[in-house]
Amino acid sequence: MGEHMSHTYSSILIHFVFSTFKRKRMIKKRFEKRLYSYISGIANHNNSKVIAINSTEDHIHMLLSIHCNTNISRIVQLIKGKSSHWINDNFYNNKIFQWQAGYGAFSIGHKEKNSVVKYIHNQKNHHKKITFEDEYILLLEMHNIKYDLKYLFG
Repeated sequence: MGEHMSHTYSSILIHFVFSTFKRKRMIKKRFEKRLYSYISGIANHNNSKVIAINSTEDHIHMLLSIHCNTNISRIVQLIKGKSSHWINDNFYNNKIFQWQAGYGAFSIGHKEKNSVVKYIHNQKNHHKKITFEDEYILLLEMHNIKYDLKYLFG
């Protein structure tokens, strides 16, 4: 009777998108790279890895590889909560920085990984042509997610 060992293998890639509260332009160039490093640290400490991350002044995109036991809403809660505290502690003395209440989480396949990484890295150029609101609606529609405009950007 040999010892039976089970092994779990997974590739779970999630494209996360969320904006600042009321889409205020508060993610500044002077700290965005440090923010990305800080978020990467949060992910690493929670069985996840940032594959790509980029932002404009009013929203952020991340492609995360997550462990199969990772709770998606919990990892986003940790990233948003800890990063907003960090931003306020280091860059906004009056504690005015907040993320929006919700988020977008879009699963992608391994074959889509490179195109999503390129898309995320190209955010600043991309948003010279399209608003965050229009981009977000396109992402929701591309992933067949039903939404109500009345609540989408509340």
